Amino acid sequence: NSSADGAVNVSGAFLGIAERLSHQAALGEIAVTEDLAAAISAEFETVPLSNRYKVNARRRLMRAETRLELSRRPAFSGRRPELETLSAHYEQASNGTGRAVLITGEPGIGKSRLVHEFLSRVGAEEAPQFQGSPHESETTFFALRDYLTRGVIGSAPEQDMAAWLDHLGPGADTVLPYLTALMASHSNASGPSGMRADGEEALTLFSRMAEASAEPTHPAVFVFEDAHWFDPTTLEAIEVLLGTLPCQRAMVVVTARARQVPAE
Repeated sequence: NSSADGAVNVSGAFLGIAERLSHQAALGEIAVTEDLAAAISAEFETVPLSNRYKVNARRRLMRAETRLELSRRPAFSGRRPELETLSAHYEQASNGTGRAVLITGEPGIGKSRLVHEFLSRVGAEEAPQFQGSPHESETTFFALRDYLTRGVIGSAPEQDMAAWLDHLGPGADTVLPYLTALMASHSNASGPSGMRADGEEALTLFSRMAEASAEPTHPAVFVFEDAHWFDPTTLEAIEVLLGTLPCQRAMVVVTARARQVPAE
């Protein structure tokens, strides 16, 4: 019930259910009832447990928030030349000539919005997007770890990664031991040992991702946001990916602040 001052009063069985779920949920976990799990299934992945449903919020929440955020923004106007340039590169990539585009500008000028509009225009909203963080600029492959956490890993990390790599095609499963070690070493800024950024694992992973997402009507698209916050290892891995572009039907889009463009 809502009162005259706008406050919402909750009573009845809801209080008992909420209290039960709060005690059953693990630290950092979002727990819901079976009915609510069914109601939110279009936006969130849920995992049935013995006495509750666990919401894999990190896997779906960012996508839902992005749509909500974009729906609240004013209509996109201007930037037509930039959109046309991106579309032209996309068309070239579709024809088999891999393309790379660097978008630079001051903070808040609209780099991310431009990328979102471009992806929407070409129907590539589900393209892999790797995000830099000012708090993780020294963490090896943070952007890759973050991508896996948001879009690949559910309640069974190793099995989820294995299934994802299987979807990427033959040979991709060779990087499973490294990815498993990478995710297990989330508190280790240097990441697991025994892998060079320009090594076989990075080349295999990015190449398989490109091959799996490219289709006869459109190329694979990779987006690297805020590259000025990427760690050196990630930047070297991007360099590996760029080196394969002549042989890929793929397009790479990188955004960075104007005076902080990575030297690589």
